[in-house]
Amino acid sequence: MSNKTFIITGSSSGIGKACVEYYLAQGHHVIGISRSNTLEHPKFSFVSCDLSDPYQLEQIDFREKLGSDSAIVLINNAGTIGEIKHFPNLSALHYRELANINILAPQVLITMLFQQIVPSRIETIVNISSGAAKRPIPSWAAYCASKAAIDLYSETLKIEFMELGLSTKIYSVAPGVVDTQMQVVIRSTSPEDFTEVTNFKRMKEEGELRSPKEVAVLLDALLQEPEQGEVVCRL
Repeated sequence: MSNKTFIITGSSSGIGKACVEYYLAQGHHVIGISRSNTLEHPKFSFVSCDLSDPYQLEQIDFREKLGSDSAIVLINNAGTIGEIKHFPNLSALHYRELANINILAPQVLITMLFQQIVPSRIETIVNISSGAAKRPIPSWAAYCASKAAIDLYSETLKIEFMELGLSTKIYSVAPGVVDTQMQVVIRSTSPEDFTEVTNFKRMKEEGELRSPKEVAVLLDALLQEPEQGEVVCRL
């Protein structure tokens, strides 16, 4: 694989951090976007941004970080599950922040990237989705809806890419149940607020969770495929 530039949101932890480390080890340049950062590497650039804040999001200028020739892969990994409660107990802030991070941020970043960079350089767009996009999970209503939204958004963009004569590939990828901080939050929820919590605790106890590093490897295998397959897919 020739050297590329990977732009990865949620780069400070979980799947995002694992992807950053994986692609740096492959010799690629990586741009990480998150609220905080502890990584230092000669091929790593950090963009500080709270993706729940549309103003901060709109200030990102990819031209300041990108060279002039490498192919570009954008991985919209950052996500939040928000408050895990039945809907009468949710706050307006829950809905606003969740939608900003899970729906608005990927759409805005994709749009800004195509506006700021020669489109032919943009090789692949990856939106990290979830199996929750395909089934209703009580107390996760907004999260399920946000992932379903990003699935359909990705499928629609693929049609637009074809209409515009662009060869960019786009995927909306469900990575499975991954051992991240989000899972810690899920398992700490009371059964009164989340009736399925016992199942998530069982999966952890029985070793059924994927590691972020495993997801990074599986995702890269998908990106190595020469032809675009299904837009919405599972690892």
